[in-house]
Amino acid sequence: MESLEVLIVQSCHKVTELPDLSNLKILMELKIEDCANLGEIHSIKGSESLEVLRVKGCHKLTELPDLSNLKRLMELNIGDCANLEEIHSIKGSESLEVLRVKGCHKLTELPDMSNLKRLMELNIGDCANLEEIHSIKGSESLKELTVKGCHKLRELPDMSNLKGLVSLYIINCVNLQKIHRFEGAESLQYLGVLDCYKLTETTRKILGQGRLLVDNVGKGFGQGTNSIGTDDHHVYPGSPFLCIVLAFTSGSGDRSERVKFVVGELVTITLQISAFICWGEKDTMFVYSIRIEDIEFTERDIIYIHHFKVLDWFPLESKPAIKEFRGDTLKIFRQSDSHHYSYDQINVCVKHWKVLFEDIESEQQMPNQQSSAMLVADFFRWDEEEGADKEVEEEQDANNDDEQVEDKEDADNDEEDKKAGGSGVCNCFVAVKAVWDGFCNCFSRGFWRYVTGAS
Repeated sequence: MESLEVLIVQSCHKVTELPDLSNLKILMELKIEDCANLGEIHSIKGSESLEVLRVKGCHKLTELPDLSNLKRLMELNIGDCANLEEIHSIKGSESLEVLRVKGCHKLTELPDMSNLKRLMELNIGDCANLEEIHSIKGSESLKELTVKGCHKLRELPDMSNLKGLVSLYIINCVNLQKIHRFEGAESLQYLGVLDCYKLTETTRKILGQGRLLVDNVGKGFGQGTNSIGTDDHHVYPGSPFLCIVLAFTSGSGDRSERVKFVVGELVTITLQISAFICWGEKDTMFVYSIRIEDIEFTERDIIYIHHFKVLDWFPLESKPAIKEFRGDTLKIFRQSDSHHYSYDQINVCVKHWKVLFEDIESEQQMPNQQSSAMLVADFFRWDEEEGADKEVEEEQDANNDDEQVEDKEDADNDEEDKKAGGSGVCNCFVAVKAVWDGFCNCFSRGFWRYVTGAS
């Protein structure tokens, strides 16, 4: 057994423990998978040649043995060990290049990884109770970092020293609130922040209703569909705000058909935004999701203005900017049943979008609705302005009606004049009849108005 290089223990459901493996001096690969009743792995401290350790689907396993002596360990893969509570120190595993920890629901923290100078991939997924990731500051070789489904995680560790980091994906970490600036992440090419709404949430936002003044539906890339997009390569500097105009449509049939809504019923919409961030001399592609809550069903157009916090994560001295902007509607669901999407009942059409910028010179913060109305005045009118518009329109209609009545009376008089004096022949009978008919018409109109109160 001392010459054993590979040991695989798989689907042994009645095995409750593994023997001491510390005498396997040249063991290079150890795989333990789907041993549902395995509760303990004895020491592997003497297996100093071990390069690959995979432990998956061992639901009763509560802890891993001490790994601090495994100086040649290159890959550590732990998955679906639902009761695993602790991973002992891996400080001595200086050769570790890949660390994956997934589906370990009772795990509350990861060990210090600051000594893992060769670590290239760190993937942490579906560890629902994970509250802390200790320092990865010394992992300067790290290229891929993925953190997914860690619902109790509130903060990511400092990544300023990760000069080789190429991709960072943070997905469905619902309580994550803080990311440190990517000061030294000079190789970052891909950044994804999806379903992390406490991280992307901002107080600098406005939601309202009104009327789109321009006819952009169906024009340009993505307009009039569930997408928005740029068809140019403009670079937008400074602190941008996404302004998007939406409209509810039916979930089936003609997309232009308005949905029959219930007054007071609320829906939530999730948008996925993608663009390139230009900072320094680099471009980083990012994907970013935002959630718009408490939207009432309405037949009016909906306007939403949202401040992009993502630029705040990049070094200020690099003057970050965005370009090649694009967005898609991801999820739509009713607040009354937030676990089920409502694509079959309701859809959302993106009618118009625009990137706005705050007034940096006056240090203006997120504009209120009044100042926002000025920012979007060229393409959108808010609800309260609609009322004023309606009054003006009604007054104009009333004036038009009066003018039409006067025009009709003038036309009637002209017609009677023609009857009275046609061809220049004086006909006294016709002239008297025209005067009498005019008098009767005026009297009957006045009497009708008096009886009915019409104006």
